[in-house]
Amino acid sequence: MSSRNKLFGQSMKRRMPGSSSSRYRAQMGQKHSQLLPTEDDEKQRLAQAAAQRREKRRKEGERIDKLFGYEKFDGKGTRRGWIFNILPTTVSSSTGSNDDNGDDPEAPSGLERSGLDMYLLTQENNTFKCTVLYRPYFYVLPASYTTEVESIISAMYRLYEPQLVHVEKVHREDLDEVNHLGHGKIGRLMLKLSFDNVQALKDVRDRL
Repeated sequence: MSSRNKLFGQSMKRRMPGSSSSRYRAQMGQKHSQLLPTEDDEKQRLAQAAAQRREKRRKEGERIDKLFGYEKFDGKGTRRGWIFNILPTTVSSSTGSNDDNGDDPEAPSGLERSGLDMYLLTQENNTFKCTVLYRPYFYVLPASYTTEVESIISAMYRLYEPQLVHVEKVHREDLDEVNHLGHGKIGRLMLKLSFDNVQALKDVRDRL
């Protein structure tokens, strides 16, 4: 009888919370939870996959344009032509293009920039294309009584980097303002938020 009680007691001890098997299960559970992808990891994976698909489509479009006689202007020298078509595009920073806004030479490789493919016709009846990069933007209208504009700008950089590239203070005419065309009017203070591409603009806009 005593031996049975002893065996029964030993089996109960193996199931107590502080036992080695419980610690093993807890450790395995922690390791398993660390291996699970987070929501940010999943978003980053989807964004990278979408960028790869856009780059693939862009290269295929370049190939087709070349077949139809639209050689891409390399930016060397000067060419004159009349624009007859414009298409939006997304260009990787590793791909050469014409940038009237000034490309950042220290931009990380693979960074996507929004651009416009411009198709032109020369006086000699030849065709070519060029890509002009730009930074999409939208305006944020602070409350008229706000005085801490610099604090708002700092908070935007802190919350929305690296998608947000630049915040600029500008003045624009408010058509709802009384006598907005009057003498001495400089317009309403607004914040111009600029981005590298349209997708980054949409991400920040949806979070505001």
